[in-house]
Amino acid sequence: MLKENEKHVKNSASKILDLVGIPNSRLGYKYIVHAVVLYKESKEEKLNIMKVYNQLSNEFDKTAYSVEKAIRKSIEICVIDEDIPELNKIFADALSDEKDKINNKKFISLLAKNII
Repeated sequence: MLKENEKHVKNSASKILDLVGIPNSRLGYKYIVHAVVLYKESKEEKLNIMKVYNQLSNEFDKTAYSVEKAIRKSIEICVIDEDIPELNKIFADALSDEKDKINNKKFISLLAKNII
């Protein structure tokens, strides 16, 4: 059975991914949820994205590159709608930089930092 906190983080992350339109059938969806849990459990101030890719690759028996790519492809299809208050609260910084696309590290960090 999952620890109560881990279950809460997974549920919260899943709800947000559903809001931004990432289908839960995508492999990247599962990787993002697990990445958020790893980051929250690590208690590190900054996300070490390569460490996360390596942990996920070991856990799912994939390469770190395939994990990174699946996450990136899932994030590319999401729609962060400024009109949805929950998303605006989480991704406000990312939305203000219109010229920059949100990368894996920033997406996962923002998601994790906003799950209480």
